Amino acid sequence: QMASSDFKVSISKRTVAEVEKTFSPSILHGADIRFHGVVRDTEDGEPITGIDYSCYPDMAEGELKKIAGTMLEENPDHLVSIHHCIGFIAAGDASIIIRIQTTHSQEAFDLSREYLKRIKASVPILHGITACFIYGAGGRLYGPRAGFFAALLYLTLPGVSFSSSIMSTDPPLLACWAAALYAAVRLGDGAAPALPWWLALGLATGLGLLSKYAMGFFVLGFVRWLALDGAARRRLLGAPKGRAGPFLAAALAFLLILPNLIWNMGTGYVTFAHTAANANLGGALLRPEKFLEFTASQFGVFGPIVFAVLGWLLLRPDRWLREPRARMLAGFVLCVLLPIMVLSLVSRAHANWAATAYVAGSIWVAGALSGAKGRRWLYGSIALHVAVAATLMAATIGQAEPGRYAGLAVPQALDPYRHYGGWRALGEKVAALKARFPGLPLLGHDRMMVASALYYVRPWPVEIFAWHGDGRVTNHFRLTRPWPGAVGGDALLLSRRGDPAEILARFRTWDKVATIVVPISTGARHAVQVFHARGFLGYKHGRP
Repeated sequence: QMASSDFKVSISKRTVAEVEKTFSPSILHGADIRFHGVVRDTEDGEPITGIDYSCYPDMAEGELKKIAGTMLEENPDHLVSIHHCIGFIAAGDASIIIRIQTTHSQEAFDLSREYLKRIKASVPILHGITACFIYGAGGRLYGPRAGFFAALLYLTLPGVSFSSSIMSTDPPLLACWAAALYAAVRLGDGAAPALPWWLALGLATGLGLLSKYAMGFFVLGFVRWLALDGAARRRLLGAPKGRAGPFLAAALAFLLILPNLIWNMGTGYVTFAHTAANANLGGALLRPEKFLEFTASQFGVFGPIVFAVLGWLLLRPDRWLREPRARMLAGFVLCVLLPIMVLSLVSRAHANWAATAYVAGSIWVAGALSGAKGRRWLYGSIALHVAVAATLMAATIGQAEPGRYAGLAVPQALDPYRHYGGWRALGEKVAALKARFPGLPLLGHDRMMVASALYYVRPWPVEIFAWHGDGRVTNHFRLTRPWPGAVGGDALLLSRRGDPAEILARFRTWDKVATIVVPISTGARHAVQVFHARGFLGYKHGRP
């Protein structure tokens, strides 16, 4: 823990509630606000049970100290206390508290918002852990120099910089993927007893599956590696003492994911159904424009130079099939990149869906470019990535409003935060509107409306439910927060659709209260209809 007369920062396993009990009363200041950063129960449209935070406390506390020192130089008349939890934080619990004490309430709210922006952009949590595993794997495959550049390349990837500025489930998945890859490398080189590394592989795979089901691609990559590499297959599976390792690894991974599977069995496999729905396989059979859009986006996620080099390496199978290291890494790249590219052709694929390919991709590219001839491309790529990271960090700090950065309007197609803009402003307007109807619960028409209200409407916790009109569980909120269906109940209905007639028809009377419009990017906006619905008549299907 670090402290001065003006600020106190800490990072530990203590809960926010425990830390808050140590706060002294505010006597000298007219405004004393406490921001709680709460873990949502959904991320990228997928339900989660929580987030596992880890970091190097000394380094992370040093970053918090720098932020507090800079903020106090810019705004000297305030006190601040910041605590960030590490370890597993369940959905609905607070992972961070920021206490601001100052003279006026508006200043306190503005300072709290600015602190949160800078902390989200600066505190290293999981990407640093991922880079350490990449350094270890790259160093064993290509030597310490290549391992260092692989880790540096990963840390500066545009996709990593972007995901560091938002709350996302990608970092824990990437950390587990890198840990599993490191365990596979240790198994492959045969330099240590195999059993501990088989157990490490199972542990990382199981935890990765709990982060996102996309960890299943790693299993495909591992199987493909052993299928193509006879020497590695004989080394890992041929020795009598090593034959139990794969079964123990699989059993450990299965035990870790088993509670999730049991829960799914009791809920109609809701998370599997939602994952399938995300694939969006209905509609036209071939969508070449989506394939080109996804492929172009990878130049932004992995960096233009590095992705071009990776493509050049992949298009030379006559070389990488003959070289054991490249053969292994190509397998862990292609096991993700190929299925997602096919999916983008027949349906759609978001830019981050292939992010795990770039764990092995960073090592392969760094190994290929670490020689004298390729090093200038490596240096140039890292320099470009650092420039992009600085731009993204400045954008998160200097964003005056959605779509405008440092006073400049950015086209919607080029705005990296176009999917995240406006939700806070929407939450603030909904909160102000809800204050006119005390005690009235909120009712969300769709999962995005429920998720945004749950996260941004204050004071927290907010009473909000998901409409469950057809009786089917199609998302997490319909499972955990269904409108209870008590006849006669009233609600404030929030709908992003112009005319939610099928919902309003299930109430005795209703009035349109407001239309909330907030910008989300240049030329785009959220428009939410708000209705005061009275006297619920019950669901048509006769059950809540």
